[in-house]
Amino acid sequence: MRMKSDKKRATTQEIPVVGSRPVEWLTQIAFVLALALVLARATTGDFSKNRSEPLTSAAPRVGGPAASIGLDLLCCLPAILVLSRRVSDRTYVLRWSWSVAGLGALALLGLASTIWASNKFWAMLSGFHLMAALAMLWAASQLVRSWLRFRMVGAVYFGLLIAFFAYALLYQFVDVPDQQRYFQEHKAEILKERGLDNDPFAARQFENKMRSHELIGFYTSANTMAAMTVLVLIVSIGLGVQRALDDRTDATGAGLLIVSVPAAAWMIFEARSKTAAMTPILAVVALAAIWRWRDPLARHARRAFWAGVACVALAVIAVVAHGLYHHGLPGESLTFRWYYWVGAMRILVHHAFVGVGLDNFGNYYTGVRLPVASEEVKDPHNVFVRFLVELGVPGGLLCLAWVGRLAWELTRPVAPTDNAVRATTGPAYRGVRAISGLAWIATVGLALSVVVGVDFSADKGYVLFEILKKTCLFALLLVGASVGSLKSVQAPELDPRPAPVLLYATLVALAAFLLHNLIDFSFFEPGPMIAFAFLAGCALGVRQPSVAGRARKTALAAVALAVCVVGWLIGAGFAWAPTAAAEDDVAEAATDLRAGRATEAVRMLKQAHVLQRLNSDYAFKAAQVAISAGGDVYSNETMELLATAIRADPMQPSYFLTRAGYLLHTAADGDAHREQIRSDFRRAIALDPNEVSFHVDFADALRTFNTPADRDEAVREYESALRFNSLLKPNEPKRLGEAKVAEIQKRIEELQQKSGR
Repeated sequence: MRMKSDKKRATTQEIPVVGSRPVEWLTQIAFVLALALVLARATTGDFSKNRSEPLTSAAPRVGGPAASIGLDLLCCLPAILVLSRRVSDRTYVLRWSWSVAGLGALALLGLASTIWASNKFWAMLSGFHLMAALAMLWAASQLVRSWLRFRMVGAVYFGLLIAFFAYALLYQFVDVPDQQRYFQEHKAEILKERGLDNDPFAARQFENKMRSHELIGFYTSANTMAAMTVLVLIVSIGLGVQRALDDRTDATGAGLLIVSVPAAAWMIFEARSKTAAMTPILAVVALAAIWRWRDPLARHARRAFWAGVACVALAVIAVVAHGLYHHGLPGESLTFRWYYWVGAMRILVHHAFVGVGLDNFGNYYTGVRLPVASEEVKDPHNVFVRFLVELGVPGGLLCLAWVGRLAWELTRPVAPTDNAVRATTGPAYRGVRAISGLAWIATVGLALSVVVGVDFSADKGYVLFEILKKTCLFALLLVGASVGSLKSVQAPELDPRPAPVLLYATLVALAAFLLHNLIDFSFFEPGPMIAFAFLAGCALGVRQPSVAGRARKTALAAVALAVCVVGWLIGAGFAWAPTAAAEDDVAEAATDLRAGRATEAVRMLKQAHVLQRLNSDYAFKAAQVAISAGGDVYSNETMELLATAIRADPMQPSYFLTRAGYLLHTAADGDAHREQIRSDFRRAIALDPNEVSFHVDFADALRTFNTPADRDEAVREYESALRFNSLLKPNEPKRLGEAKVAEIQKRIEELQQKSGR
């Protein structure tokens, strides 16, 4: 991967501070905003798909769907600013990349899957995430054209590692003990609040989660936190080694390594991720090999690329062959992944052409999972398998094409020339001005993180504490980014020197992140997705060939700008605005419910569903509130709410079970209602046939009807429950205990005696 000089490369490269021409402000603002959005996304939890938090909970609510869509729309602004610069400045030339086109086709297909998805709201939300990643990938490839900016990006990612470490310390030694103490003191109240007081299995799972010391950080999974830690760690290692090679008398490089490696190692250990424990070692070996054989790799780049493709293909074949032969993979964790992939292929058989829609895997998985696979996962834990199942064969092929083309373009032996580097430096970028760009990046990132990540309606003490905590984290981030990007502490100046080691480390970091996502789902969390896309775009920017002398198609750029602006306005008006208004109504409903005004809470939730009809959860929550408030009184309004939720998402077993249970306890005397109860139970079981509790609950309901046909069907359901229970592993928490099994067998005998058997 030797660097080839390119004398035709444009010397007017982008710089991180204000230039002489006013139009340069557009791309300078775009660069600052893009990096600030990466930081805001990476340091703000996204719980837009978390349904477990009850309305009665007074816990702060942050990171809802509207905030997530809003950040996605903001992530599109840097690309719009770049296009605006192109339309306004005829000397500014855009670059073309087929890898960007591949992700664009994938994002458009994902957004279009909202049409045929069962849960249309989650499909739309995930489609917006992909569009945001596309915009960041393309914008970064246009904005980062020099070593100076590339080093700045590496330094910001090092600062992000420092922020992660500070947050991890606070989380493990302050937040977790406080949470566990509060849970122990209010255990019964919390379980009842979440409806878990009568569900021993769910209560045990929730309690285990509360007792867990796994480092989740800003994300929904400890594995995601580990994957992000590895990503920023490898970039930081590359930055540290590069600084050490630049000036052996400067201790900055060694300092970066001394800080990065132990901090990341501790976070990986706390996250309990075996994959994350291995990938940094593999990354260091790969980085050393690339540096050692960089010249042969550059001379034979094409052969090296296809050799790598062949190795990956052989590894995939070996894994699949092992799984088919042994019906699993080495280790319990990997075996569960194999179960997910088997279930995914069963879904694909019936939805091969267009898939089931983005983020809808979980809706279909329970209906096809193996009996031994007890987990009700929402993701197949493999980025390629997920695109294949959710977007069909076209989506799977587009994903392979995108990743393959991205790898091809990132491994080309092309980089900025020394002349291009010198054109971006000068006395104006020393002293205070040297860190002005970094200060703006940290400030804007902090503002976004506070606005999105703090619930200002909560207790004032909490709000103040959260703002102070985020301010401290971003202050540490700014310090780390400044140390990493300045050429010297004694004479502050942005470092414009070539950084081939940092580039190689970036490529390895991207590869390691993709490796994580062969057995994990971190790519589909918005923060990691944006961080990956932006970093890949930066590497594309310094790896793309020169555009000097290329034709400038201003008319085409103007059309593209108009399309993007119109699309942005449509997304804001038809997705963000109604979702934000609906969330406001849900927040008012929660306030009403805590105040005992259940009728008003139902009204506000119904209004929320009217505003955002794609979200079935609003109608279902309204029905739940109505059921709780009405007790054993039958209500046509409640039935209509449940029917509305089912029409909006007909693949949720909980909706059918709730309606069946409601009818069973309020209007079970009518024959018509009894048939509806039977139908709902059967539909729920069809959606999740291996769930033991569904069969038991249905059989219990049939026993109360006490007709010969119902008694016979109840026996069959009890027997199915025992059969599926016997297929679960002995240590499986869902497995029924011996006392419960004996009780079911006794009920079977009683029913058979009544039927004269």
